[in-house]
Order: sequence, then C-alpha cells, then structure tokens
Amino acid sequence: MQVSGVGGATGLVIAELYDATLTTAFTATTPRLVNVSILKQIDAGEVLTVGFVIGGTTAKQVLVRAIGPTLGVAPFNVGGAMADPKVSLFSGQTVIAANDNWGGGPLLSATAGAVGAFAVGNAASRDAILVATLAPGSYTVQVSGANSTSGLTLVEVYEVP
Repeated sequence: MQVSGVGGATGLVIAELYDATLTTAFTATTPRLVNVSILKQIDAGEVLTVGFVIGGTTAKQVLVRAIGPTLGVAPFNVGGAMADPKVSLFSGQTVIAANDNWGGGPLLSATAGAVGAFAVGNAASRDAILVATLAPGSYTVQVSGANSTSGLTLVEVYEVP
C-alpha cells in the first residue's frame, strides 16, 4: 500500500490493514496476517506511530524493528537511511519496552530468523530491535531518530510463532 498526498498535499494520514478471518473460522493452521512493515522518511524531531492489535485470548510474542543503518549497506544500499533510529512500544500511554541500538543479541537474531526477517549482520549497528510478549489488546510503536537524526527507516512488527 502506498499513501501520498494528491498534488503534493501534506498532512497526517492513517492507513489501515486488517486480517478479516472470523474468530469462529480461525484455527492454528489458518493463514493470517503475521507481519506489517512501513518504509518512511522520518525527519529530525518527527515521530512515526504504528498501531496494532493482539487478538484472541492468549498472549503473543512480537518482534519490533526500526531498521535504518542496515538499509544503508549491502545488499540494500539505500541512500539516506537513518543512522540511529530508536523504538518505543506502548500500551496506552505507558512505555512497556524500548530499544536504541540493538546490540546484536542472540535472542533477537534467532527471533528474526524464526519469523523470516532479513538478518541484521552487524551487531554494532544502531538499528533498534526488541521482542515482547503481549496480552491481547491494542499497542502502538513509536519510532524517531536518536540525537535528532533523520532518514529513511523501515519499521516492522512480526508475530513470533
């Protein structure tokens, strides 16, 4: 999905994507939406907010990534990638998890592999990545540039199997 202003118009926008599988038709093998990603230029001082809902009656584990530096190197070589994104996960107004500079943790690498996300090969990159186990409910992710950085950023939320 691409969203842009007609004739160069600017402003706030909400783009929504739903998995419409009925609860009564859902089984463990039912195909469903398990990932959403957004590629956006985030300017200095700007915050990108992404919302999602954990449905059902049991907690789910999610992988949340704000990828900037990895976009700027091979094999992607994206110009203008954000040098230092930071990510915060909210339940309502409360920050329940946050990361700035993922640190190459083996849990984060293994989880990315389990969901089919591309690897972040440099443990010292300033990409922001976190894993959280969330009860059913509504959540938001906020991504911005640490130290007033700006640039193109890939924000991803995955359901972890």
